[in-house]
Amino acid sequence: MGGAPAGTNGSRGRTTRPATPSQVKAIYAIAHAQHADLEGLLRDEFGVLQPEDLSLAEASKFIDELKAVDSV
Repeated sequence: MGGAPAGTNGSRGRTTRPATPSQVKAIYAIAHAQHADLEGLLRDEFGVLQPEDLSLAEASKFIDELKAVDSV
């Protein structure tokens, strides 16, 4: 008896892996080089205020998007 309801991964912790320190560092570096409104972009696209709050997949997507803007 007890435990998490069917279809969930439990109530403890995140079910997704957080962004890595390397991803966070890259996001800050790219955004700084582009003079981007990092907080605004994160808030608008992901609903977070800092790169550390992104998941691994979100951080990867965001880095790709930042790089794409830089290459235009």
